[in-house]
Amino acid sequence: MRRWRGACNIGEEIRPHSAADEREEPMLELTHSHNECTGNWRLVGTSERRRIRCDRCGLDHDATPENRLAAIDENYAGIYLRRLAAEGAAQLSNNE
Repeated sequence: MRRWRGACNIGEEIRPHSAADEREEPMLELTHSHNECTGNWRLVGTSERRRIRCDRCGLDHDATPENRLAAIDENYAGIYLRRLAAEGAAQLSNNE
């Protein structure tokens, strides 16, 4: 459901309400050992010592709820980028 955001003034931007509007802190970003890493985040460890680890560079973070959500977001973004790259490669090979 969308909520009204803003007054009805001419020239003022009208935008739909989003969950990001209610965030008090900036979105958390997990770091890899190097910027070019394309690994996926995996949840590892026992229930007392859960960690989120990159399957490519091996860097890990505590499995806090915030870190888990950031890992899910990054993994989904990686899936979409790989799909787009595969579609682009298929189109390029069809054009040759």
